[in-house]
Amino acid sequence: MQSFDNFIQNRLSMMAPSTDQIQKVLKQLTNFLEPLLSFANCHMVNFITHDHWNTFLNDQIKKDLEKVPIEQLSQIPTATLGLENEELDEWCLQGNLISFMAAVRKHHLTAINILTPLEEVLEDHGAQDISTIKMKGIMSEKKMHEVDIMSNIVARIAKGKNSTYIVDAGSGKGYLSSSLALQYNLNVLAIDSSCSNTSSAIQRNTRVQKYWESLQRSEMDKSDGKPARRGKNWKKKQAKMFQDDQIKKSEQGYDNQSDENKIQAEKNESLKLTVRKTNKVDTAPTNGKLIGITQFLLQDTNLLDLVNQSFNNTKYQLESIKSSENKVPNNICEQRSSDSNHKNASHTTLSGDLEDKPTLGIVGLHTCGNLASISLELLVSNPCVHFLCNVGCCYHLLKEEFCNDTYTKSTPKLSTDEDICPKDDRYENCSFDPLHPKENPNTCVGFPQSSYLKKRKFRLGRNARMLAAQATDRLEAQRTVNNTSLYWRALLQTLLLKKLGAVSDTYQVGRIAAKSSNFYEYVRKSAKKLDLPLEVTESEINSYLEDYSLDEKRLQRFFLLRSSLAPIIEGLILVDRLAYLSEQKTVTSAHLVQLFDPVASPRCHAVIAFKTP
Repeated sequence: MQSFDNFIQNRLSMMAPSTDQIQKVLKQLTNFLEPLLSFANCHMVNFITHDHWNTFLNDQIKKDLEKVPIEQLSQIPTATLGLENEELDEWCLQGNLISFMAAVRKHHLTAINILTPLEEVLEDHGAQDISTIKMKGIMSEKKMHEVDIMSNIVARIAKGKNSTYIVDAGSGKGYLSSSLALQYNLNVLAIDSSCSNTSSAIQRNTRVQKYWESLQRSEMDKSDGKPARRGKNWKKKQAKMFQDDQIKKSEQGYDNQSDENKIQAEKNESLKLTVRKTNKVDTAPTNGKLIGITQFLLQDTNLLDLVNQSFNNTKYQLESIKSSENKVPNNICEQRSSDSNHKNASHTTLSGDLEDKPTLGIVGLHTCGNLASISLELLVSNPCVHFLCNVGCCYHLLKEEFCNDTYTKSTPKLSTDEDICPKDDRYENCSFDPLHPKENPNTCVGFPQSSYLKKRKFRLGRNARMLAAQATDRLEAQRTVNNTSLYWRALLQTLLLKKLGAVSDTYQVGRIAAKSSNFYEYVRKSAKKLDLPLEVTESEINSYLEDYSLDEKRLQRFFLLRSSLAPIIEGLILVDRLAYLSEQKTVTSAHLVQLFDPVASPRCHAVIAFKTP
């Protein structure tokens, strides 16, 4: 007779895609993308100078693109153009636009049968639904959408796995960490590589706590049918209203209650309030503890030791289940803590509830570049971590094993003819992110992670990874496409080439277009920023606009067509991570799940994985 453990194991394996299924999807995605990678990696800056329109598009697609009505252009990035066509020829490199759109749709994550419904994951691994108070007014609508959903899911999984400690990798401003501690009574170690982020996140959590208490009171009042309290002086106003009401009743002869009765009535009211707070578990201020540390995470970082050192009070001490030889690096530069319920320390006492082998969860909301890949490896390398929920972003900062990225030079200079090539050299010596491969050359490889893509020595390229971050659903939802800044930048490149000779595509002018009323002003501001000896009259500028007017329309359509590859490139990166986890013996199940509305939050997919208890 089949044991209960085997039954559960079979149930989980049936729900999660198998390694063979995932590899089949990887083969399908790579076979489709490989012939299109040069198209995905081209520079929009060189659209005119390198004649992208004729270089990358066949004659039929060019004709089809020019015929697309303006009102249908926003359907191109999501490949919904031509959706009504049921019978289509198989797309090939010489095919038409509609067949290309159909081929792109077939390779979306929603079409390749790789996503796991969130409800199924929670049904097998999470606790029952936990009520949530929306953290309105604390963060932007976009961030609130993400934090509300993800914190609730993490809390349900943590409760299902009996985990009271959460490691928030790349915690940033600490919104997710604060929500997990304040709303769900979880003890959170928020880790970020930036000291300023760590410090500001803890300070922000203190402010959020005060606002959170106000939200709790509002929810309690709402459940009791009371009107919402408004203003910071609501207590004084309420007391004055009560006093005026009592005076009015006294004048009308209604104030016949003795002082003793008044005192008893106040006691009764106080008792009702106490009972009400006791019964409302979800809104009671019984919060966890949030500690923030500055630490650069590596794939072999001992998370249990980090938690032990961070929660260094004996009440928060964990018993290590790893050997003493695995010591934590001594590069913690800062540690800040914040009791989310400083008024009642007993709420954060943990030791009495801990088992001999406590379990941790590692989470990350929009972890940057390689940190998403590192988080997966931390799940595998740390026996104490039993689940992961990670939403990645910033794919352009991934370190590829089979692609030698070069990066933008900080001080561009005039270049020779040999420099004018489609080489990706825009970000050399750049220092804008502590997780950047150039800042940390010893960082592990972020792509590929799966054995299948490693065997194929598959490479994407930096521009393709940057393209993966395009918000295609948002482009369609906006229904208007404005590529003026891209067109002006491509036209500027043409102007520089003709006026100054050969120039490199490493010039970065930033967001000058938004601050310019016309192209002439844009050129003058750009030349000043780049410190270039560019002399051009307004009449010359106008003649350029006239000569290249056709390219504005073409660039817009080219950009939208290229953007349609974004979901497939992002999908490949995510499926590669899923494949890596499915190959690990200790990983019970791994899932790719859509968490967020893709219009509100374009990086909307999470990798959720569980290890053997």
